[in-house]
Amino acid sequence: MSLVDVDALIQRVNLVTTDFFSDPTRASSSTQLEDVLHSLVRNTSQIDPTGRLNPHSLHIHQLLVNCNELLGFPSTTLVARSKILLALFNITQHNVRIRRYLSGELQIIGTVFRCLLQAIRENLGPQNMIDILRLLQILTYEKCITFGSWANELISYLLSELSAEREAEWLPYCGAILSNLIRRSKTACSKVLNSRHYAVVEKKLIGFLSHESRTLVISALTMIGYLDEKKRDVVYSGQHLKETFLCVFNIIKTGENVLTRHMAIDLCKRLIISDSAKQCELQIFPSPTPASTARDLLTYPFFGPSVEELAKHLINLDARTEECLKVYQLFLDVCRLPQFKSHICRAILATKPCENRLTTPVLGMLSTAAWSFEESIEPEVPLASCELLTHVLKEVVDSGGRVQDFVPVENLVNLILGNVKTAVETKSELVAYQCRRITCGLKLADAVSGDDDVRRDLLDSLTAQLCSHVNESQLMSNPVINYMTKPPSMRTADELPEWSHHGITIPLELFKLLSSLKDYSKAHKELYWKTLKDERLIAFIAFAIYYGESYVIFDALNFFTHCTQLQEFRTKLCAVTQSRAEKNRKISSEEEMRRKCNSVASEDYGMDTGKEYSAPSNGYGNRGEIEELLKKMKENIGNSGDARVSSVLQVFEQKIYMMEEREKILQKMVEEKDKTLQESQRLYAMERSQGKKSDSMELRELRNVISNLERQWQEAETEKTALNDEKRILAEHLAKQESFHERMMETSSKQVLDLKKEKEILLEENKKEREVQLAIRAKFDEMKNKFDDDFVNMNTFRATQAAFEKDKEVVETNRRLENALREIEALKIRLKTEHESSSNKEFAIEKLKDELERMKSLKQAMAQMLNS
Repeated sequence: MSLVDVDALIQRVNLVTTDFFSDPTRASSSTQLEDVLHSLVRNTSQIDPTGRLNPHSLHIHQLLVNCNELLGFPSTTLVARSKILLALFNITQHNVRIRRYLSGELQIIGTVFRCLLQAIRENLGPQNMIDILRLLQILTYEKCITFGSWANELISYLLSELSAEREAEWLPYCGAILSNLIRRSKTACSKVLNSRHYAVVEKKLIGFLSHESRTLVISALTMIGYLDEKKRDVVYSGQHLKETFLCVFNIIKTGENVLTRHMAIDLCKRLIISDSAKQCELQIFPSPTPASTARDLLTYPFFGPSVEELAKHLINLDARTEECLKVYQLFLDVCRLPQFKSHICRAILATKPCENRLTTPVLGMLSTAAWSFEESIEPEVPLASCELLTHVLKEVVDSGGRVQDFVPVENLVNLILGNVKTAVETKSELVAYQCRRITCGLKLADAVSGDDDVRRDLLDSLTAQLCSHVNESQLMSNPVINYMTKPPSMRTADELPEWSHHGITIPLELFKLLSSLKDYSKAHKELYWKTLKDERLIAFIAFAIYYGESYVIFDALNFFTHCTQLQEFRTKLCAVTQSRAEKNRKISSEEEMRRKCNSVASEDYGMDTGKEYSAPSNGYGNRGEIEELLKKMKENIGNSGDARVSSVLQVFEQKIYMMEEREKILQKMVEEKDKTLQESQRLYAMERSQGKKSDSMELRELRNVISNLERQWQEAETEKTALNDEKRILAEHLAKQESFHERMMETSSKQVLDLKKEKEILLEENKKEREVQLAIRAKFDEMKNKFDDDFVNMNTFRATQAAFEKDKEVVETNRRLENALREIEALKIRLKTEHESSSNKEFAIEKLKDELERMKSLKQAMAQMLNS
């Protein structure tokens, strides 16, 4: 079923729900609600996994709010409540935005849990329990959940189910929900540890590892890492790590459902990436480091084949789904570890085409990276694909291989060109993704520029004019320059839009590409030196160093080292800009520290095996590389004796010292903010529960008002539809009239042209006739003159004419005589013929007379014979 049909059905559900709220005691309202919810469940179960409903859309938002109210409404029937839970599961199963909206803004988890308690009291059956628990599993997976009064009861129920002697059918869902809760909150973990059921659950955790349900297995592995220190030392020890990793990889490859694979990927990242990287935002040079559990991972014989099996998911799964995006993010996070990057990329390159789709993961990444944001539905998909493709092809170039052995060079260059030419629409919601897409294209171009075959096509496609246009458009549109030139007192934290932070990387990445191409193209070399002399980039460098991520800082310092080649480079201005930024940083430092602490306290805390970490979007710029770069800068400064550059380095060193001190303060603030957050959550839950009771009457009145408004809106929509139809008919009529007039104009134009041509022909003929008439007149005049000259000899002419007439009469007489003679001869011949004919006739008459006489005599003889 298409999303358009689903949207129409949702509008109908909203109308029926409004009628139900206006009169819930009417039996027909309940029946109608159940029927329309049944249609909603049936149709939402057929939605393609790539379909995305927007939670902020008017009808979708109203549906979600109505569902939340219906689940807690006393007059809602059990059948309707069951249908609502099924519909919510169908909608949220593959839609991250709706999951986060329900868990965070609507806080529907408490309402769903109350439905669970009612199902337990009324013994509604195992299928109803499974429907509710799997919805809770989806909702509790998100990080934006807010714990309320329901958390204690839910944790107690889950522990009682896990500790029961008889395993229920919904046991895997209980384990998954509990692992989600303890990963998201330290408070939930402490409540689990202090529960009276935990002792029994602790004994059964190892047994869950051999359970037939993969969901329960991965949940048990997660809970062991957070809860049980003794079992953690056993399961995640060097002796058993090999089996643990093999189990996690197998679950990723053959997950029971979507969230099972998600949980396995999350655990895999914790086992590979160190938990110290979780505080990366508070560090000076944040960079992920391998966890102690992953030190021997590369030596395991199944690591390479497992990576190849995971790489096949990039082509077997639809790249627009959340599952495929999770696999991309896993590869990207692991590739940011220098120790693993080469092995991961080689395994992906070695993956052969699978049986289902005869293509390689590299070609799949190339195709996915070329998708538009509309085709990919989720804008992160083509960006993640392009980033992973950059890592893989850079490994090919660094190892001395040829890019054309893995991907068509023409398609690769077209991808780079398409990304670099992405239009930056500052008023669009996708402007941040558009800036990131340009950056990804530039990174990919820089990564493959070491290949001779690709470089030739790159120089033809990424011309110096195009590079200059990309750089200039960012320098003119990005408000960072105005922001950095203002006094610190006039700057505000929300002054800069989000996209400007991503736009800063575009000139830096473009400069890296120019530095790689300048030795092969004169035009690019000229643009390279021109870019170095552009003083507008000073603000970009300063902002990148102070506010950028690790790879942005590394690129900015690299840019700075290139700029020191110019004696006229304004290092002093750069130092002044840095000092102003430092003053502004001091003003907002306390507020920034509180914000970061709150964000860290609200997320999950670490376990010894590792922790979930959201790494930067590039693997460059770890602390060792940046220290080496600073050392090189100091050596260059010592050689050149430039005191202005040393002032900038002093600013860097002061910044490092201040951030180290700030990090120590933040460590102490985390515990205090955690307690404050828990108290605020408790108060908020109490106020929310009290507000529901006091506002019931107002809600009914509000529903009636909304019902009236929706009816008016429907009437207006009907009128609007009629007007649109009338408008469409008039537009079609107008189009026909315009078409008719156009045809008439074309016909008239042709007729005018024909008349003009005919006029020209007639004029030409008239001209020729005039010439002929003039010639005839001239001839007539000549003959007249000649006649006048001969008039004197007229008598002679007349005598001659008379003689000629007489001769003519003689000839005529002779002719008549000849004709008469011929007629006489003919008459003679005719008379002769007639005479001969008459002679013959006379002879015949004589013969007839003789015959008659003989007959008479014969008659007389006969008569005599008769008489006698």
